[in-house]
Amino acid sequence: MRRPFSALAVGLLTLASVGLAAQSTAQDLIQQARMQLSANDLDSADVLLGAALTSATQPVESVTVYTWRAILEFKRGDDSATRVAIHQAYQLNHSFQVSGLAQISPRLSEMFDEEYHGVSAGDPIVLPSFLDEYPRRLSGPTVVYPPDLLRRQVRGRALLRFIVDAAGHVEEHSIDFVTVPDSGFIIPLRTMIIGSTFSPGRVRGRTVRAMTELAIDLTPGVTQSAASLVTSARAKIAARQTDSALALLARALDPATRPTEGEIVYAHLVEGIAWMAVGRDTMARATWDSALAGYQQLTARGVELAPFLKRL
Repeated sequence: MRRPFSALAVGLLTLASVGLAAQSTAQDLIQQARMQLSANDLDSADVLLGAALTSATQPVESVTVYTWRAILEFKRGDDSATRVAIHQAYQLNHSFQVSGLAQISPRLSEMFDEEYHGVSAGDPIVLPSFLDEYPRRLSGPTVVYPPDLLRRQVRGRALLRFIVDAAGHVEEHSIDFVTVPDSGFIIPLRTMIIGSTFSPGRVRGRTVRAMTELAIDLTPGVTQSAASLVTSARAKIAARQTDSALALLARALDPATRPTEGEIVYAHLVEGIAWMAVGRDTMARATWDSALAGYQQLTARGVELAPFLKRL
């Protein structure tokens, strides 16, 4: 069991590297966030830390924000998010030190030590306010709407923060989901960002590792028919992109797409082919049994099926 966080224990934590002469807006917000953490108002602290990171003008302020965010996520019990925040802090400054962690939790102190040894002290990360040219997304996949969110017509704006290296690639462990309309978007957004190529950030013409943000407006758009989704899945199978094919087939079979009985048979037949392609013979046979049962019911009722479906 994790020991409870007392206000005193949180107040004891200080960043040894913080020593700015004047109190900045970011520092004010950090101080307010610390007070909310002491009061165990985690949602308010989260909002304040997000605002502090946005208003940070010096790397030391961003390091401080990420350190407190790590503590916040640890209090929430999210070890993965805790490690991401610690990793981002050490990426910005590999030599900073934190005192008082063990008084909060020995486990938290261990996590800081583990991430410290796991982060390479390579090229420094440049914050947006110091860039002459910001990274721009050049290419990559679109966000695939999960069937449940498509059915509920969930929409909104997501804000992601991450590091783009000097070659224009996103550093996967740096991805931070600042805001998302629904947690169901996290995996599709991560897939989209990791598969994207960016123009690198530049300072005086030189490419650098850069911290950047990307806002994405998420809208359901026009729903494809089940038949067109299954046809697209067949193309994905031919291209050996089976995971993408299965995702398309799941959308085709989702009630929100309103597939006809014939389209359901079509989807199950192709789904069986997809399972066979990845060596899941048992799944393939079960799926084909469902498809053939539906096929027989339709033909018994005298429903005329499309010739391509009969051939398949």
